[in-house]
Amino acid sequence: MFKPKMTLTSQTCLTEMFGPHMKKLAHEDNPDSIKYYVKKYILNNKELFKGKKVLDVPAGSGITSRILNEVGAKVYPYDLFPEFFHESKETCKFCDLTEKIPEKDGFFDIVICQEGIEHLPNACHALGEMNRVLKKNGLLIITTPNYSSLQARLSNLIFESENSKRFMPPNEYESIWFSGKKTSSASRAKYYFGHAFLLGIQKFRLLWKINGFDLMELVKNKVKMRNFFLFVLWYPFLLFGSFYLWQKNTRKLNTEKNARNIVFKEQLKLNLSLTILLHSHLFVVLKKTKTTNEAFQIYKTENIKLFKET
Repeated sequence: MFKPKMTLTSQTCLTEMFGPHMKKLAHEDNPDSIKYYVKKYILNNKELFKGKKVLDVPAGSGITSRILNEVGAKVYPYDLFPEFFHESKETCKFCDLTEKIPEKDGFFDIVICQEGIEHLPNACHALGEMNRVLKKNGLLIITTPNYSSLQARLSNLIFESENSKRFMPPNEYESIWFSGKKTSSASRAKYYFGHAFLLGIQKFRLLWKINGFDLMELVKNKVKMRNFFLFVLWYPFLLFGSFYLWQKNTRKLNTEKNARNIVFKEQLKLNLSLTILLHSHLFVVLKKTKTTNEAFQIYKTENIKLFKET
């Protein structure tokens, strides 16, 4: 069968005709990218962002900052490498999420942390800082690769890797990015870790709870077909095992209002959530209901009380 050969000239013409569109598809208009779903969420909730002070960290190239600016938000972009920021008009400032966010307490209405928390050796500290700079009842929007999807669970079980088709397990060559690169902010001798600190949903939940956040929404994004096929095979076992573990740990509790029982129910729902099991990313919307210190004092008091009861 005759197959037309694409010449250099025809390739150049296609690039000139569709190049800008193809470039966008690699980012916020590409359904394979989490940026597509972040953009969709922002555009579907314009009134939520309009006129609000929004911290975008890490801001990356500035795509999300530009979209936020277009819907009327007052955007404050920060990044470990601000020199890579070019998509929006704002000035991106340096911020290392392993240290203190350089803004005052209770300054922001919304914080967006997109594809950043999995790079941090101390996610608990970063969540505490995001809590600090948020106003009471402010929102924290986080996306991160889904380490609790069925494919990720299988890859981690066998290879200790998030995705055995793409990644080796974390190692010192592939899990440290930009190390030694001669850029203005990298000269601060900061490592930029790869996906070395991925969080499953249960550990992630623990960290946001002890930092004073409550879950408002799990946002749907790209469904991976491998997860769907694994779901057909695994879900009956996951369902049985999850309920068995929940009943085993709640059988000895006195009432359904017992604090631990409430927590265990939340964990059970997360473990069986199709949004978590099937989608490529964890996309969560959290609400600041307490300061980190208030949350610490509450859980400390409750744990002492539960210890005395047992």
